[in-house]
This record gives sequence, C-alpha cells and structure tokens, in this order.
Amino acid sequence: MRKVKAVGTVDPGLEELLFQYGRYLLISCSRPGGLPANLQGLWNDTNSPPWHSDYHANINVEMNYWPAEVANLPVCHLPFFELVQSQLPAWRQATAASSDFRRLPAR
Repeated sequence: MRKVKAVGTVDPGLEELLFQYGRYLLISCSRPGGLPANLQGLWNDTNSPPWHSDYHANINVEMNYWPAEVANLPVCHLPFFELVQSQLPAWRQATAASSDFRRLPAR
C-alpha cells in the first residue's frame, strides 16, 4: 500500500537532490585535461570491471554527457570531445578498410 501511494507522490526536494548528485558525478569524473566519464566512473573498485571500463563509440558514453548542457556544465564536455577527436584518424582508417561501406564517386 505504501508503494502504491508513493508512485503518485511528487517530491521536488528529492528530484533536486538527485539532479545535484548527477552534476557532482559529472564534475568529479570529467574535467578538462583528463579522461572522459565512462560507464563505471572513478568509483570502480575492481581490476576487472564490466566492459573493462573502456570507451565505446556508441550511446553509452554519449549518455554520460546528456545532462551536461542542461546542468550548466558545458566545460565537462571537453574530455569527451578530445577523445572523439583523438580517435577520428583510426575510425576513418577502419571505415575505409571496411567492406561494409562503399565509396561514393567524387562529384
């Protein structure tokens, strides 16, 4: 019964607390000059974490940065942008070598 009642309850204080906690997490793990946030963050407590605590060019890393602008933390994007920029040559080479992509004729 208590859970049913809680579903219909709005708690702005809890929402604000969680929003500020999310800001804290992004600020603490994504600073200019450092590495971008990954799925485990700085709080990983094992030497063999899931996904090896690495980065993947998919939605997982991007999702870490969705709140950066709305939380007024645009500077936290810099490590992510630097990671993407550093990987562009390797990604271009892999794409060019892949048979999944065909070159379009130059115009």
